[in-house]
Amino acid sequence: MIVRPAGNGTLLLVTQPDHARLAAAIISAWRTGTVEPASARAAVLFAIEQHDNGWREVDAAPALNAATGRPYDFADTPPGVKQEIWPRGAERLAAESPLAAALVARHGLTLHAHRRGDPTWQGFFARLEQIQAGLLHECGAEAGPDKAAFERAYDLLHLGDLLSLVFCNLWTDPMDAKDYRITLGRDEDLCVSPDPFDGARVCFEVPAHVIADRRYESDAALRVAFRDAPVVKLRGTAAGVGTAAGAAGVRS
Repeated sequence: MIVRPAGNGTLLLVTQPDHARLAAAIISAWRTGTVEPASARAAVLFAIEQHDNGWREVDAAPALNAATGRPYDFADTPPGVKQEIWPRGAERLAAESPLAAALVARHGLTLHAHRRGDPTWQGFFARLEQIQAGLLHECGAEAGPDKAAFERAYDLLHLGDLLSLVFCNLWTDPMDAKDYRITLGRDEDLCVSPDPFDGARVCFEVPAHVIADRRYESDAALRVAFRDAPVVKLRGTAAGVGTAAGAAGVRS
């Protein structure tokens, strides 16, 4: 769950699956870089749309952070919960798209790479690496040009994830990723430099659940508030600045 104070006595809660769908919507308009076959394009966009599907169960029943009295944000969710999210997400997609599932596994490994030295995370890495290896073998992306294409596809997932997170969290510091700079401009618009959209302005929206910004006494009380919360649409745009020259891309 993305937990964003709205500044008016309320919190905006954006589920991770909804954030992922926003990431896919933005990347579907990405126009720079290597032209992928239509079949690969569909799998890559599917992976981006589903990259946080392992959060589905977690976000459907938000848990209370006892230290704050508010729902856990995705960043401070307990490690034991996080360690189940990406194996579950990859395994959920494996039958439908081994490529998409492998990209989701790669995302989990990349996000938590800084925890490689933590003994409590060794089982997570062993399990997810085994899942990813089997999926890469299944889709023939273990080495050579197909592995290079897989890496380019993951660049797109990473960029889409970051773009959506910047918007949903209202992060104001510039972010650099894969030869692009992402900034949040006036009116909460995303600006990407160099331009990956061929001059287009991409309009998007993401649903957010509105709950009171107060201390909740229990998981049950929080879940009732979430169940009964009105849903609003957070709307924004993404636009490029300058001439795009990035290495990752998907075209129609």
